[in-house]
Amino acid sequence: MFDLVAFIAQLLPPYKRTTTNKGFVQILFAPIGTLLLAIEALRVKLLIEARSTGQVLILQELCNRVAFGAAVDRIYLLDGNTTVDFQVVIPPGLSESVVSNIRGVLDAHKQAGKRYTIQVDADYDVITTPLAWEPGYPTLSSTKLTWAVDQSGSFHTVVVADGETVIDQSFNYLDGVPLEYANNTATNVSITVGPVSATLTRNVASGVINRIGYLRSGNLVMILPNVDLGTVEVKLVGINGTNFSDSYQDASVANNTVSGVTYNRQRVYPTVPNGQYRAYARIKGQTQETTVDITWAGANQPPIVSYQLPDVSGKVGVPFSTTFPLNTFTDPDGTIASIAVSGYPSPLGYTSGSRTLAGTPTTAGTYTVYVTATDNQGATVQDSFVLTIAAADAPDPIPSGTGTSNVVYYNSNVLKCEVQWSNGKARVVDTSGYVVPSGKNVYYFLSGSPYVNSLSTDYEYLPGQTLTVWKVVAVSPDRFANAFVATGFNIIYFGQPE
Repeated sequence: MFDLVAFIAQLLPPYKRTTTNKGFVQILFAPIGTLLLAIEALRVKLLIEARSTGQVLILQELCNRVAFGAAVDRIYLLDGNTTVDFQVVIPPGLSESVVSNIRGVLDAHKQAGKRYTIQVDADYDVITTPLAWEPGYPTLSSTKLTWAVDQSGSFHTVVVADGETVIDQSFNYLDGVPLEYANNTATNVSITVGPVSATLTRNVASGVINRIGYLRSGNLVMILPNVDLGTVEVKLVGINGTNFSDSYQDASVANNTVSGVTYNRQRVYPTVPNGQYRAYARIKGQTQETTVDITWAGANQPPIVSYQLPDVSGKVGVPFSTTFPLNTFTDPDGTIASIAVSGYPSPLGYTSGSRTLAGTPTTAGTYTVYVTATDNQGATVQDSFVLTIAAADAPDPIPSGTGTSNVVYYNSNVLKCEVQWSNGKARVVDTSGYVVPSGKNVYYFLSGSPYVNSLSTDYEYLPGQTLTVWKVVAVSPDRFANAFVATGFNIIYFGQPE
């Protein structure tokens, strides 16, 4: 803790350390003491924030979690430069969605005001997987060709219908999202997307299987074909050591939607154990089959807590906000379907889209906040943290002020403040007469507040208050963006009204 009295005593020679001298110097240095105390308080606050959300290792680990499986080498953080506070180094070839997730982690958990840039390191080895058709695609119905691939990216696509090239261009694909080409005349159609290709034949008279999917709830399984017309037969057979045999049976008409894809036929199997299977579907009376391979593992595993939520604090009357990381919860064999939060005081509220608990507290107290994650099969896991709301700060007493006002000048040819009084309140006026060069602007910073372009004409200061004024002449107030043409600094003590 900074001791202003001891500091002043060291500045004065022993024979001048009288009560009067020390009191006068203390008045002059009071603003500096206030500034140092504010810096100390800010330092402590930043240390607390850093321990909870901003430590480099924690931030680096969160970035690596959202990019898990996309690259061999790890993402890492480096020191910044004159433009940014830190750099994030990533491998090349990451998809836009992965980079967007990394930015989301950085924006949610970096310290307030910190700036960063994302750099690509060409020395990384990127994991690549071969492009393949999305299971169940491509299909050729009586009206259209439908296809989808299992990776996102831009791939050259060629479609040939009865020997005529009808598509020859690149498309931007999303993983698993189908594209369509309407054509009800061609019998033989071939399609090539990047390195994968397929040839299909339409049988308009008896119908075509467009795709085949499945849905499981416990041990109940539904095999879901989609057909343009005709009666469909379905069977399910165990493969790779799974003991399960079946014969073709008619599928019933039904409407099911799985992950946004519609199926218009179904066959229900009441009890199917875990294992590996191949589902078959065909138009009744035909031999051409459509298949999909399925693996069902053991019982559903519940979600797990991947990031322990830290305790947080707020204050009555001060806006509060905390955001839960993207990877607070993960699911070993599925996805996180929802996150619910309870136990927080009113009027705080939780926004699920941004995973943010925010509001302005009105009541002091200590609260245990529970955060519950539910996976896509209904299993849950819960984490909790302590939210401490402190009472509002009592207003600082305003000293009465003694003696006359004093101003300490630094570079008074640029800034020279004069104290003027009216009805017991004061204002400051810049009397330096400094001429601002063409193309430059003036910025005043008052006791650390955001800059203003001119001093207020209102009488707003009371006896006993202090004010620091920093005047900057430059193109902009950003010290990283340009050099300052001139600066001036004044420390003002408001004494008794004159």
